[in-house]
Amino acid sequence: VHKMKTFSAIAIFATICVSTATLAADIAWGPPSNGLQAGIAEVSNPSSSNMLLQVYTRNAGTNILSILRLASKARFQTPCSDLAVSLEDQILPYNGELLEPGPPPTDADYISLAPGDTDTARIECNPANWGLSVPYSVHVAYTFAEHLENGNLRWTGKIQSQQIQIRKESQSVAGNPSQSGGAPEP
Repeated sequence: VHKMKTFSAIAIFATICVSTATLAADIAWGPPSNGLQAGIAEVSNPSSSNMLLQVYTRNAGTNILSILRLASKARFQTPCSDLAVSLEDQILPYNGELLEPGPPPTDADYISLAPGDTDTARIECNPANWGLSVPYSVHVAYTFAEHLENGNLRWTGKIQSQQIQIRKESQSVAGNPSQSGGAPEP
């Protein structure tokens, strides 16, 4: 049973670089392009109506790849805008807040991924960014795109994960007597 709270959080980011051997089997990986792959997995978030997701970029090739760190990317682009959210096979437009363009990334904003290494970040998105409210059931895919000049051997291109399904049901809010066995509210 999920409990619902209202959050206005747009995104929370954390990043790590890990070996693919440590990743969960439920990651929805998309096809690789130029050696890089995007993935997405839902993170259990029973106390919120928000979507809590773990997104990934993985070096599926044989050469070291230099890409913009997912945590750094959050400074230049709203992370939730990288999600393709669909309802009944229709892509929903993202209507959430967008960041103003900032200065270009520096060399410190990039990471070199050896073959098999993964960069990952956790994002939390308000479903209202796509005009959704609880209850909802949607399919979500993650897109990673890098359009900077291909100088300094940096990866450029666009990749997308496979879709995952996210469902949130209407639930009683904590403290509601009907949830704890008391009399239902009028």
